[in-house]
Amino acid sequence: MNARLLFPLIIGLLLLSTCSHKNLLEISQTHFKPEIDTQTNLRFSFNRPVVGDSLLNVWDTTAYLLIEPQIPGKFKWLSPQEVIFSPLKSFAPSTLYQARLSPALLRGQAKGIALNPSQKIAFHTPYLNLEKAEAFWSQDERRTHQLRINLFFNYKVLPEGLWSRLKIQLGNQALDNVRVLSQEPAEVIELVLEEGPGQSLSNQPLSLRLDPGLQCAESNYATPESLGISLETPNRDQLSIEGLFAEYEQYQPQIRVRTNQSVPLEEIQAHLKIVPEMMYEVQLREDGFIIKGGFQDNKGYTVRIDKAMQGVFGAGLGSHYEETVVFGSKQPVISFLTKGPYLSSQGSRNLGIRISNVPRVNIKVYRIYENNLLHFLRNVNFYDNMSEYAFEADRFGDVIHEGEYETKSLPLVNDYRVISLDYPEMQTGRGLFAIRVSSPEDLWLNSNTMVSFSDIGLIARETDEDLLVFVNSLQQARPLSNSKVNLVSQSNQIIASVNTNEEGVALFPQIKKKHPQADIQLVTVQNGTDFNFLHLESYQSKVATDRFETGGYYPNAADYMAFLYSERTLYRPGETIPLNVIVRKPAWKTPANVPIKLKFKLPNGKDLLTQRGLLDAHGAFQTSISLPPSALTGTYQAEVFGLNDVFLASLPISVEEFMPDRIRLALKLLEPDYRTVRKSPLRPNDSVRVQLKAQNLFGPPAANRNYEMNFYLQKQNFQAKAYPDYNFEVGTESGEDGLTNPFYELESISLEGQTDGQGLAYQSFAIQQKYENLGLLRGNVYATVFDETGRSVSRQTSFDVQTQSTFVGVKSQESYVSTNRPISFGLVALNSQEQPANADVRVEVIRYKWQTVLERDYGDRYRYVSKQKVEKIKEETFRLNGTSTYTFTPQISGDYEVRWYLPNAQTFVAHRFYAYGYAYSENVSFPVSKDGQVDIKLDQESYQPGQMAQVLFTCPFMVVCWLR
Repeated sequence: MNARLLFPLIIGLLLLSTCSHKNLLEISQTHFKPEIDTQTNLRFSFNRPVVGDSLLNVWDTTAYLLIEPQIPGKFKWLSPQEVIFSPLKSFAPSTLYQARLSPALLRGQAKGIALNPSQKIAFHTPYLNLEKAEAFWSQDERRTHQLRINLFFNYKVLPEGLWSRLKIQLGNQALDNVRVLSQEPAEVIELVLEEGPGQSLSNQPLSLRLDPGLQCAESNYATPESLGISLETPNRDQLSIEGLFAEYEQYQPQIRVRTNQSVPLEEIQAHLKIVPEMMYEVQLREDGFIIKGGFQDNKGYTVRIDKAMQGVFGAGLGSHYEETVVFGSKQPVISFLTKGPYLSSQGSRNLGIRISNVPRVNIKVYRIYENNLLHFLRNVNFYDNMSEYAFEADRFGDVIHEGEYETKSLPLVNDYRVISLDYPEMQTGRGLFAIRVSSPEDLWLNSNTMVSFSDIGLIARETDEDLLVFVNSLQQARPLSNSKVNLVSQSNQIIASVNTNEEGVALFPQIKKKHPQADIQLVTVQNGTDFNFLHLESYQSKVATDRFETGGYYPNAADYMAFLYSERTLYRPGETIPLNVIVRKPAWKTPANVPIKLKFKLPNGKDLLTQRGLLDAHGAFQTSISLPPSALTGTYQAEVFGLNDVFLASLPISVEEFMPDRIRLALKLLEPDYRTVRKSPLRPNDSVRVQLKAQNLFGPPAANRNYEMNFYLQKQNFQAKAYPDYNFEVGTESGEDGLTNPFYELESISLEGQTDGQGLAYQSFAIQQKYENLGLLRGNVYATVFDETGRSVSRQTSFDVQTQSTFVGVKSQESYVSTNRPISFGLVALNSQEQPANADVRVEVIRYKWQTVLERDYGDRYRYVSKQKVEKIKEETFRLNGTSTYTFTPQISGDYEVRWYLPNAQTFVAHRFYAYGYAYSENVSFPVSKDGQVDIKLDQESYQPGQMAQVLFTCPFMVVCWLR
């Protein structure tokens, strides 16, 4: 090509490229790094003006940038070419985000301006990482030396995923005696290492490694590479101060002192001094202690510890310790003190809110109208940390007040601000008020609550058929008569209205029968101009029954009722506890010579002793238990079990030194939304979340107290009142011989830990998938908390685990039948509410055959042995519609079992019987004695004079029998 032509061509291409670039709108600069904090604003600059001056410094909901994954937020233009994005909630942990240009950017642009389609801005929150590890020495109740290690992550991790990936080495030696104490997702995971025989973990180098795949609990991120850290274990024989930290816990300042081993409280009180002198409180931790007091921001405090202080192993500090710490400014925070939702209309309309390091706040008030109440309560969950989520009350009501205020202008009471809601717009009108307080600049800093201003107090009591509503004045504590009470269904329809009587009671009789399809969700009350409501599905509206015995009598597989009692329920260590058991059958029949088993459990749930007994002619059993003088104090449990370890009754017995407990203990079962699980039986793959609350009597929460928690499952039988003669017991096959085993190896878990600063502890127990189709299980949780003297306080709670939605039952039949005669089995399929259900059932008929062989043992001796073999003689599937009948005719004498399976189930309900007919027997029909003896089987346990007895003789081989 001619060089003269080539040069103009290059110039033309450059001019074309320049013109094309001028017509593109794109991001010219980002004012943040690729890694961002979870709470931050994002600022973008563009290569050309985008908006006019009228849109500057105004928060706009228009999506000028498309961020994926989506996160709600608002935009504000700082200049025509620069915009800031503020999220309404925190960015997700360990998450990669991508920002693209939105067509909304072109609204004010000239014709011909286009977006750069290839421009994408990628950024991410910090990825999951192991930041540090801290080791310290402790000991359990057995005074066993334990090395505890705290692993600190930047986000919460799943403990179950950590255990399988954890590798710990002492030099070149891998350590196996490692336990993970933490059960809940947390940023700090605690490990326990116990020293093996001849092994010392004191003052040794440790290396920890976590294999790839560790899951972040708050996102889908899993670590792509190994995480590792090395540390030096502390010297157990020398107490040392590992660090002093000024920090905030629940917005309250505190000093955390970390030591290499636990320190007794009396040692701290005797050798600790704070300068300047002030009132303070000490709370123990296994890795040191916490000092709480009236510490002020931006002020220094000197902590002095005398060298005479000793650790739990008797090791001394060795030298005086002194260090000064300074409290910096608190993190910005906005948080309502309560989530409401009721305030008396007769008092001052003030709400308390904690605001720290936020100079200005925006207060926005919505009115939620009565017809939108149910929709609002369903869609906006105020009880689950609403400050983390976008607030969409404007979808359900109107904004009646909005204003921006200087934080210092709000009245200060103690350490929180007061918001007065005495706005004229809130004086009239029925409904609910939603309040949102947020930072004008950082929108993720916000808190929300809802308030109903009313003098009407409501109590609703629901029975099987009726609903009663009690209406009273909160101010005067008197009934409110002639108040209109409405019941609102799940479809937001008023299904019934009643006026209260003179006693302030509204009765809705047979409400479920009259409206069987309506699920009542809301109760509203109108009294003159006053209005209030009660959301029946809210956990805050329900009265917790976990402190009361509400279960009643539970039938059991043994079909026995047992009463267990003692002379009293309070004993001292060293005394003898007499126990008496009375057992009755239904209709108060007295069982005699029936074996029972008695277990006596320690306060921590462990077995103290197990004793077997035999009921006398009166169906009673007596025994006594001698307590040693050094017996552990607390609440013991005496439990009685019948045949096949079926639980019958229990009795709590207190063993005390007649000293008052120092700790009040409450044990509660929680669901993820913090509702009790008693009304909703659990299923396999569910988790039981337990809340333990410990409080010092007449004092603060029992913080940093050691506790033990024991979880175990028990088998219980499903019984239906309308089908008392049906057996719903579930069995499995055991071993190669196929024998029916109606029991299962059920789980038992023991955990240890410490309560937090509020005296709370949470543990979670998973119901494993392997328990699917095992019928009905009873779960039990024992919790024991130890005070500073080591004295224990225990509580126990239980719940049901429903492992299948449909239960198949077979009507009781005879155990001895004749051959060539049909046997009809009555069958029924029920749901968990004991109502008839439909189910596809697979039936198998099993025959147990016995083969007798001559076998040589280890001593070169020969003996006859019966080997059992399972023969499936029939299998079919049929549809079970509520109740039905299955018929089978045994043709040959032998030991039979009929099994009924649910679809895809390995467990079954079975009935086993012997069939016998003269001339219809084989030499494999029944087992024989291993010693070659002849066994005799009778068809009944007892006979009356004149009755005919059918006798079965089982012999090791073909023989001739002489009878007498």
